[in-house]
Amino acid sequence: MASSHATILGIGNPLLDVSVEVDPAMLEKYKLDANTQYLASPETLPLFKELETNPKCKKIPGGSSQNAIRAAQWLSKTPKFAAFVGCVGDDEFGKNQRDILVSEGVDCKYEVIETQPTGTCAALITGKNRCLIANIGAAGFFHTAHMLKPEIAEVVEKAKITYCETFFVTVSMEALLMVGHNALVHADEGKLFAMNLSAKWVIDGHLKCLLELIPYSGCVFGNEDEARCFAAGMGWDEKEDIITIATNIAMLPKLAPQQKRCVVITQGSDPVVMAVAEWGVGEKEGEKAPLLPVGGGDHRGKVQPPALPSSSAKSSSETQCSESQYYPERHARVTVSTFPVQQIPKEQLGDTNGCGDSFVGAFLTALSKGKNFEECVHVANKVAQVVARADGCVFPPTCEIEV
Repeated sequence: MASSHATILGIGNPLLDVSVEVDPAMLEKYKLDANTQYLASPETLPLFKELETNPKCKKIPGGSSQNAIRAAQWLSKTPKFAAFVGCVGDDEFGKNQRDILVSEGVDCKYEVIETQPTGTCAALITGKNRCLIANIGAAGFFHTAHMLKPEIAEVVEKAKITYCETFFVTVSMEALLMVGHNALVHADEGKLFAMNLSAKWVIDGHLKCLLELIPYSGCVFGNEDEARCFAAGMGWDEKEDIITIATNIAMLPKLAPQQKRCVVITQGSDPVVMAVAEWGVGEKEGEKAPLLPVGGGDHRGKVQPPALPSSSAKSSSETQCSESQYYPERHARVTVSTFPVQQIPKEQLGDTNGCGDSFVGAFLTALSKGKNFEECVHVANKVAQVVARADGCVFPPTCEIEV
């Protein structure tokens, strides 16, 4: 039975991944090189029109938040469990993308504009080589006013969890602050705002925006490169050890300190690192303490992380390593855990495109169903493994993973 309203809402840039085998002559035509990534230019834009009518194209919805929402929907097994907001063009690619999302059960809340083409990422395959050309297109022209439409405002109001990629800070920071504030207002009801560090260029160019969003967050996701880039941007002394960095992010200011904050850093095939900060607690397990304001200064303070093995250490254990540290001056405790990742045999490995996004979607789905953070990581790892065995961010027709 379909959900009466979406439990998880995603906001971001919907990009249709378009993959096709081509003759090397097409690369020559557009002056492109194999195994190279490009942003679309006036010279390469006509290529997208060619692909639009090419029957051999494999078209898969993409974009970070959209991938996460598709994973959440697949894992939930409930129609319209997850919803997505973003902007597409009034064209075949936009229609293709909407049709796929709807067929997968996602409650698709696109804004559709006529002035720009749907955002796409073209993968031109020549033999075993790939040439990638990204055209953000309509996704970059999202109007904040779309969030104020009654049908969108209702989804925002009723969702338990709202998730955003921070690529979107260059599109509509206002929209992200709107959903962050909505989560803050309803924090006592368990509503959660989750976000992703997304990319090094986002952190390098838009750190101020991230620091505006993080105080609203109950969950922050990223990979090891993004975490280290964030630490460097913050000017922290420790810029390499992921455990220390995750701990420092977890202890950043929080506007709803009655909620825990969970920071999850994935490292490919190396262990997942998770830091969970909890405020208003005493030194003894189960003991309460006054809830202190979590803020002040320039938000760049550092804390001493729990004494765990180095995050770069390999582990073959099936169980996670976990330790906690109490900070009496903040009435806070941070618990850091590491989770080994099951290795996939090379012959079973597809590609890693969308694995991190799928991890996030699965984690948030498990969280919405009452699982604790540790259980959420285990479920997320299983879903990421499914995607890692596929070519692109695609899912089997049925989900055999239980939440």
